[in-house]
Amino acid sequence: MFWCAGMRWPVEYRPFDLIPRSLLVTRLDITSETMPAADLILCRMVLNHLDAPRVTMALERFRASAPCLAATQFDGPQPQRSPQFKRLDLRDWLGEPFDETPDGTEGDCRLALWRL
Repeated sequence: MFWCAGMRWPVEYRPFDLIPRSLLVTRLDITSETMPAADLILCRMVLNHLDAPRVTMALERFRASAPCLAATQFDGPQPQRSPQFKRLDLRDWLGEPFDETPDGTEGDCRLALWRL
């Protein structure tokens, strides 16, 4: 949440987390709870912490809430950083994104945009 606190977007931004670390964040389990309706879900560095069945569960919930998803994207099989973080290639679930931009965290990490 803090990375975008300084952004001046003409939109309503509502942060959610399984374990909120701020009073501004609402508790939500993306694998079992549906988010409020939105135009876009921004899911940065989250799905990478889930196993494949839970990624599928989260994407099903996202589809029930929004027509578009912006999420962290890595390409193809690569060494994992840790057992808790996977270099997830969301094309396996969503096909090719219709747009993407460098994320700025790692050389091959991007924020990609899909229609759900």
